[in-house]
Amino acid sequence: MMKLITLLLLLSIPRIASSQNNLIINGNAPLIKDGTKIVIERLMPRRFSARKPGTDSAFVKGNRFEFKLKDNNGEFYYLTIGKHHTRLYLQPGIANVTFSDSLLANVPVSGNLMADENNQFTNQLISDPVHLEYLKVSRDYSNYAKNKKAEADTLAAKSKKRDELAVLDSKLYERLALAWIQTHPDSYLNAYLLYNAYNQPEQAITEAKVKSIFSAMPANITHNVWGQELKYKIDSLFVGGKAPDFAQADPNDKLVKLSDFKGKYVLIDFWASWCVPCRAENPYFVKASQQLGGPNFAILGISLDSEKASWIGAVKQDGLNWLQLSDLGHWANNVSVKYYVYDIPANYLIDPNGIIIAKNIKGDELLPALKKLIK
Repeated sequence: MMKLITLLLLLSIPRIASSQNNLIINGNAPLIKDGTKIVIERLMPRRFSARKPGTDSAFVKGNRFEFKLKDNNGEFYYLTIGKHHTRLYLQPGIANVTFSDSLLANVPVSGNLMADENNQFTNQLISDPVHLEYLKVSRDYSNYAKNKKAEADTLAAKSKKRDELAVLDSKLYERLALAWIQTHPDSYLNAYLLYNAYNQPEQAITEAKVKSIFSAMPANITHNVWGQELKYKIDSLFVGGKAPDFAQADPNDKLVKLSDFKGKYVLIDFWASWCVPCRAENPYFVKASQQLGGPNFAILGISLDSEKASWIGAVKQDGLNWLQLSDLGHWANNVSVKYYVYDIPANYLIDPNGIIIAKNIKGDELLPALKKLIK
């Protein structure tokens, strides 16, 4: 599969309890000159990537600085000085932050439970032999790939080993995250841990399990943006959820909405001309279109291309005779962001009422599955 390689903030988070949900960050910066500007920015999930993140700033005075923020029950922040930054995971209350060096490589936080819990969880992860081996193999692959004399067979073997360990590392993260949630049921860290466990590159946790765990969480720890996004996914992107409507242009710049297909089964296909596995799937979609296309069923292609000529050329070459849409935004394609598509090929099958009834049906399984599901 072609994957969107993205850093999902794999590590860290902090917590707090205040009816006001106020967060006060008391900063100690003995190595930072007075007058230095410090910027704080809230980190957001991918669906909010098009929005400009909220930022605030403070200036060092007497080797100290302060931020007063509205914290929605456990959030993540970047603190930045020039080109250097650090992450903070904080819940409402007080956070005492010390800049132990000018590069922000070591930033101790005290007085905030979420920060402490984040450190505990992160230490479990980074000290596990599976994670250490995954990091070692990943570095080995990256270093070898930069070698101009790298041999294709050796590179492929290193890539395979890295991918195998990535699966184990994803399962490790899931196991640690679910164990943490079970033993720390009131932690403000939990919504993010569950969110991130579900979004692991090699996802293992089922939608049913995510629903069950999330529904059992106390309401106050799911009010942050990560809890909100989990609810969005459960309500709108899980099987049984109401598919989000969208509008995107066809090759003639005509806007087409998903809601235009109300009363039909719709197979939304995320693909791109540059995606080799996607192109390999296209014959199966062509066959499905030939056998099932009609008043009751439609395929809707969403291309993650960035060049219109390449997109249209692939449509013609592969004989894709169904409606194709794209905003030529590549991985920032508005529909792919709304549907949290990280890998392509990917697809969603929507019933006539707009409910998702299946996801990611591929290869030889596509036509039989469609025939079974389409009434």
